[in-house]
Amino acid sequence: MKINQLMVVAAMVLLSSCAAHVGTLTSNVSLNQANFRVVSTATGSAQTKLVLGFGGLKKEALVAEAKKDLIAKANLTPTQVLANISVDYKTSIYPGFIPAVVINKVILTADVIEFTK
Repeated sequence: MKINQLMVVAAMVLLSSCAAHVGTLTSNVSLNQANFRVVSTATGSAQTKLVLGFGGLKKEALVAEAKKDLIAKANLTPTQVLANISVDYKTSIYPGFIPAVVINKVILTADVIEFTK
């Protein structure tokens, strides 16, 4: 009986994980006139994995990679721009009690704005 309980506790510890989310809003597009419309929403992401602290990119490099992915997926025309850009960071740690594997993910989301005049 004690061995079964010990195995259940060991499985719970090994299969646990941890995650955290942080977000920031930025934008440079001036939308103070009624000469635009929101066409769609575009999303770009990048992630890195660290095993025992080795590997991966810095947070700034992840944001740059996510920005490249966002621009590629947005497929903008000459009259379109990205606005209301949000940056979300997600860090997942596996297993939860020892940071053996850390996955950092950056997700950029933006509105695709098309100017009509």
